Amino acid sequence: MRTQTVMMMAVLISIGGAGAVPQATAQTNDNASERKANRSASTLYEVLNEQASSRSKQSTGDVGTPVLKRDANGSACTTDQLVHASVGSNITSRIKNSIVPLQKGIQVRDIAMLTLPCGFKIDDRSGWSLFLTNGSEVRRYIENNPFGFAPAFGFSDPIEKSYTMKYEDIPREKVQTDSCINTIASISSSLKLCSSFGNEKSFFGIERSDHTSHLGHYVVRDGAIIEDFPLANINNDVNSIYFIPPPDASGGTITLIVTDGQNRYRAYMDTPRG
Repeated sequence: MRTQTVMMMAVLISIGGAGAVPQATAQTNDNASERKANRSASTLYEVLNEQASSRSKQSTGDVGTPVLKRDANGSACTTDQLVHASVGSNITSRIKNSIVPLQKGIQVRDIAMLTLPCGFKIDDRSGWSLFLTNGSEVRRYIENNPFGFAPAFGFSDPIEKSYTMKYEDIPREKVQTDSCINTIASISSSLKLCSSFGNEKSFFGIERSDHTSHLGHYVVRDGAIIEDFPLANINNDVNSIYFIPPPDASGGTITLIVTDGQNRYRAYMDTPRG
């Protein structure tokens, strides 16, 4: 069986990040980048597992029948402070058909329609999980599986029924932002969202155009952001992405939060590369 660790996986997603420099210098830079990615990925995975096992909050009452309201945009929201995830064949086909994979081996799975708590919106500064904020409070919502976050490559039982996502409060000063966010902000780029799992020069990103989205893998070379390979075209707006690599393989799982103009959905996309 596979024996690679999370740290080794981080090396895989960092390949291709160095610029065109003399070979000896490039090798030194590559090694330094790999060591940094190793430390970052290892630390992040420890944080994720610690957060997944921490105590989360849940409102009292029957969470299976939420009281729904309409927010300022007319979208449904819940009053019990939980995220309600609805699953079903119609939901699955609606979103799965809007995602067009551009690489062999890509799998789209476990699609759910999400209803957020009233007053909260997605905080896309942080990857690796679903973070919501109301402007002053930040919450991390936890998936209904043993991991507490998106399980890479389906390492959990498929979700077959609707469920609720509990949450934990995260102090704003402790919200970890993905390193690629600063990278795309500092370099002129059309990318709107990104997720890297600790590597500043190799990451997944989203380009938007007229309510459609393009998902690709990007690298930083010679001070520019270049698409390394495409992953998918998505015929909806993408509100958030976060990438979780498995501990013993290349590639991983990208969690997509998308909207179709009326509703918000969560889908896992397994990719063999990245």
